[in-house]
Amino acid sequence: MEHLIKVAIVDDQALIREGLATMIDLRERFQVVIQAKNGVHLLDMIHIEKVDLILLDIQMPEMDGMETLKALKKIECMAPIIMLTTFVDEQYILEAMRLGAAGYVLKDIEIDELILSMERVLNGHMVFPQSVQLKLMEQLSSQHKMSVRIKEELQEHDIYINEREEEMLQLMALGYSNQRIAEEIYLSIGTIKNYSSKLYEKLGVKNRAELVSYLHQLLNI
Repeated sequence: MEHLIKVAIVDDQALIREGLATMIDLRERFQVVIQAKNGVHLLDMIHIEKVDLILLDIQMPEMDGMETLKALKKIECMAPIIMLTTFVDEQYILEAMRLGAAGYVLKDIEIDELILSMERVLNGHMVFPQSVQLKLMEQLSSQHKMSVRIKEELQEHDIYINEREEEMLQLMALGYSNQRIAEEIYLSIGTIKNYSSKLYEKLGVKNRAELVSYLHQLLNI
């Protein structure tokens, strides 16, 4: 029997929470095991029921999405997190990425698209609107060449990378998928995955979301 992917949904609106849970539970591979009304509720439950993926609302009473992200980071929660929102706010998304979120989707997303986003995140990709990537590129282009900055900042932490790794980190910081990186620098997906694994080890991170969060904090983006 195929392993069920256990999902937590965190949203203060019961209608959205329950509606999402119903639609996700209809999919064979997924099972919603936690429905929480805020971050405090989630933290109480997540110690009892382990999850593979978290769908997290940004604006909630008591403990909002950003505070919940920080709390999950402190307890070293390994489940990737997709932020849920009713609007696109680039600054919120950039902050969520800095805190380790792996994705950001609108609440009115079609269920098939949501499931696809969940599967992409579970496979190590990041999911966020095109406008955010453009915002990132805009911010970075106004500063010193990014790849050089990455190399210089890492050297200050006694971490040394070669030219190819420097190039890889620049594209990863922009949220590029392995496929897109492979196309940009003309290497196979397998080679990109090998480079990624080595970079995770060098930077002391466990996955793509942690790496992007690390780079954004390093560069103060």
